[in-house]
Amino acid sequence: MMKPRIQVLFAAFLLLAGGRSTAQVEYQTITVKDGGTIAGSVKWSGPVPKIPSVLINKDPDVCDPQSLKKRDLERLVIDGNGEW
Repeated sequence: MMKPRIQVLFAAFLLLAGGRSTAQVEYQTITVKDGGTIAGSVKWSGPVPKIPSVLINKDPDVCDPQSLKKRDLERLVIDGNGEW
């Protein structure tokens, strides 16, 4: 009973993978004339949010050489002036 289900799942995977490769083939790069830039600073108002931490559970030799067992998610860094 499992074989037909696995075959259907495999066929669906092949169809989805084929669709992605077709989209990548159609991708074209273009030259942008007079492209713009964005400059400035962003100010944070209010209390600094608590940065969540995650447990390190993959490849501790590389990801956790100090054996801390968890690490803060460094997505948001705010200095003493409220800039990030």
